[in-house]
Amino acid sequence: MFAFLFMLLSVGLQLPMPFLTRFLIDKVIILKNFQLLNIIGLVIIGVLVIYGVSSFLERFLLTTFRGRVLFDIRLKLFEHIQKLSLTFFHKKETGYLMSRLSGDVDAVQGLLADTLVSAGQNILTFIAGVACTIYIHPKLALICFLILPFYLLSLMVFNKRVRSMSYEVRERYALLNKDLQELLSGVSVIKAFTGEKRATIKMLGKIKEAIRKEVKLDITATIASISSILISSAGPIVLIWYGCAEIMRGNLTVGSLIAFNSFIGYLFGPTRNLYNLNLNVQRSLAAVQRIFEMLDLT
Repeated sequence: MFAFLFMLLSVGLQLPMPFLTRFLIDKVIILKNFQLLNIIGLVIIGVLVIYGVSSFLERFLLTTFRGRVLFDIRLKLFEHIQKLSLTFFHKKETGYLMSRLSGDVDAVQGLLADTLVSAGQNILTFIAGVACTIYIHPKLALICFLILPFYLLSLMVFNKRVRSMSYEVRERYALLNKDLQELLSGVSVIKAFTGEKRATIKMLGKIKEAIRKEVKLDITATIASISSILISSAGPIVLIWYGCAEIMRGNLTVGSLIAFNSFIGYLFGPTRNLYNLNLNVQRSLAAVQRIFEMLDLT
């Protein structure tokens, strides 16, 4: 609850900054009012300090909550595994179970409260950005809105692929941990039959396969992120060009263009953040699926 309130405060404190900048450029500097300049400067410093404190408290509360949730999930998994029959433990090696208890739970972080609060914060920032850009210059705002659908297209293209690949990577590393545990537990037998080279070659092949899967996943996620960055970079270039033309026509002030350019970050920034959050959520959903598979075992 308190984390949500600090999140709202953080979003609210971001809104005055572009308008203060516009006021400084269009009014204070032109009028050469040093007294008002000092007042505005102190106000900006005060807003930044409060914003910093609020963001810290929000992150502290969410991190504490996340730690408790991860602890509870690990505990429930451990308690459930202890109740399973000996037949299950004969089929599933120790290394594999350790990976499921550790790696899968860590990957669930993308679905916890801090991710949800971050999503809410970005959504509220985006809504504020929409309202403020329309208020400053509706035509420039319309250009922004025409570019944003391309983000949704990227989202639809990469979502399913990233999730399925994440599941494959988690499973591959679980099997790798199983093989590594078997290798270490049987090292005396391997040495007795001078099988070190054969065991190394076998393990090396499995490590390479796991790494290959992970690299493929990272490349796909990187392409997804780059696509959103390219789209967000195209927007400001067009807006600056059109905005400068509006200034020359007398339809826009320099301060308003700078403020509008700041509010572009309130549109494209949250959209990009939500895009990346979604990719993380896809990875976490794969881990959640694996956790439920474990809990469904009897």
